[in-house]
Amino acid sequence: MSDSLKSHVSASVRAARRAKGMTQESLATAIGRSPEAISNVERGDSLPTLETLVAIAETLETSPGSLLPSSRSAPKRSPAAVRLEKEIAAVLHQLDERALRIARHQIEALLQS
Repeated sequence: MSDSLKSHVSASVRAARRAKGMTQESLATAIGRSPEAISNVERGDSLPTLETLVAIAETLETSPGSLLPSSRSAPKRSPAAVRLEKEIAAVLHQLDERALRIARHQIEALLQS
């Protein structure tokens, strides 16, 4: 199993869980797994089974695919960059349309500087 896959999934699960305001313990209880299992996934020590990944995604009200790397992901992203990208995406997911427009303009301004 690829370390980059583990790193990506761990950052994605952690960011999505935090965005929902859940603890590892509450997520574990909601999906019928142990807190240690969630901790192992978030530390990148293990990958969840497909069944567990789907349960995590459903509980966190996201898609399983959003927790996995896409073909559009930058191949050489550091674990810290992947984590930041996922945390930003989780925050953006909570914004209404007006706030999303503002955020887009701010990001575009950063790209131009």
